[in-house]
Amino acid sequence: MRTLAHATLGDCIIVAFARQLAAQDWKNYERFLRANLGQRQRSLVISETKLSNEQRRRMEDIIGPARERDRRVAIVTCSTLVRGFAKALSLFDPAFRGFSPGELEQAFHHVELPPASFPVARRLANELCAQVGLPPLEP
Repeated sequence: MRTLAHATLGDCIIVAFARQLAAQDWKNYERFLRANLGQRQRSLVISETKLSNEQRRRMEDIIGPARERDRRVAIVTCSTLVRGFAKALSLFDPAFRGFSPGELEQAFHHVELPPASFPVARRLANELCAQVGLPPLEP
């Protein structure tokens, strides 16, 4: 089973990852981000855990040059700890916000998805969750 799965919907990257990320899955995602980050500034992240310190540092290296651009990141998780981390991060960078799975529609609004695309985004997010062994989000 994959430990990280991602897809795009318009200019939004949707990514789901499991607790223990396989090195190859992480490398593939880094490569994807480096190639696409300039074009896609909106991210919907679905996870039950936060990234390791090393992964966060590598992500900062990738995202760093794009920070000045308009971007939005919604982190959808059941984990109160991860939502708390997102809330703390949002104090320094309001582009980041944490949401529970029951707040999926608010997360879609945060990343500025058009309301007409919500059903497709919900289906895609649930497909990615299934690929990495996460429970489905709200129906």
